[in-house]
Amino acid sequence: MIRVLLLILGIAIGAGASLWFAHERTRATDEAGEARAPDAAGVDEGDDDDDDIPARVHRVDGTPRVVLSPTEIAAAGLVVAPAQVARATREQQAWGRVADPGGLLSLLRELRAARAAADAQRGIARAVQSRLERLRGFSARGEIAVNKELADLEIEYRRMTELVLERNARVDALQTKLRSGWGAALTALALAEPGRLAALEAGDAQLIEFATPGAAPATVFAAPGDERPTAQAVAVLGPAASVLGSGQVASYFGLAQAPGLRIGMRLNVWIPQADAAVEGLLLPADAVVWHQGQTWYFVAIAPGSFERRPVGAALPHVDGLLLPDRTLPAGGIVVRGAQALLAEEFRARIPEEDDD
Repeated sequence: MIRVLLLILGIAIGAGASLWFAHERTRATDEAGEARAPDAAGVDEGDDDDDDIPARVHRVDGTPRVVLSPTEIAAAGLVVAPAQVARATREQQAWGRVADPGGLLSLLRELRAARAAADAQRGIARAVQSRLERLRGFSARGEIAVNKELADLEIEYRRMTELVLERNARVDALQTKLRSGWGAALTALALAEPGRLAALEAGDAQLIEFATPGAAPATVFAAPGDERPTAQAVAVLGPAASVLGSGQVASYFGLAQAPGLRIGMRLNVWIPQADAAVEGLLLPADAVVWHQGQTWYFVAIAPGSFERRPVGAALPHVDGLLLPDRTLPAGGIVVRGAQALLAEEFRARIPEEDDD
């Protein structure tokens, strides 16, 4: 009986100790939470680290302007340059491709070999004819000793004449094939100025084919992408024999020395027009940014204050774009770092990581 009472007493003491420890732990936790809680009267619940960053976008007459300090301008790598006036020729955009010159080069080699063989055969025939004329002279003067050689040479000369005709026919056939497949202009060029195609044969130039509704000038410009400043000059060789693809306008061949181009590449082609050059404001390629499907650039309204303006109608220029409007911003144009300004203008719209 005493053992039972002692067991019950021990269980009661253990349960009481457990309840006391749990109460003390809860009280300590509550006191620590109160110590960490800020004074409600002294702390703004909406305060965050970004409040220390000054507002960099101001609106003037509804137009946003990005305002940066000299330190921020240097950190962003911004470069402002005075606006410049330049000239550009109006261009029409067309399409083209990098053609495979294999068939052309093979025909040129065959034609060159055939012409060489024909020239050699004509030389042999002339030598036989010269000898034949001498023997005919001897025979006419009564020298019968040459009659046997004369008879043999007459037969040889007829055979040489036939070979000359065969060689000439081969040359004519290859020229016809070249003309029908590659056009009269390339054929004439191969015959009269073979050096013009030497770079193509050496693999140092690419054959370009492009379509245009009008006559092509001496030089056009082509690139795989849409950026005009990346376009390479293409020396026009002349009209092609057939249309390009399923088009219904004339096609032309040209040569470009652009190692990055590969056979089969589709190209954008810029064709200068014959009208007078246009004068306007030059926008370097790095000054132009894209936003909502449009092109823009930044001007310096005042030191450290930048405003975004639409490019609008512009002409391609070798260094970028040309704005026909010659209104020059007094503060200059942002020629480097425009993308950073665009990001800064819309930075406030980017949600924070912990925003709901």
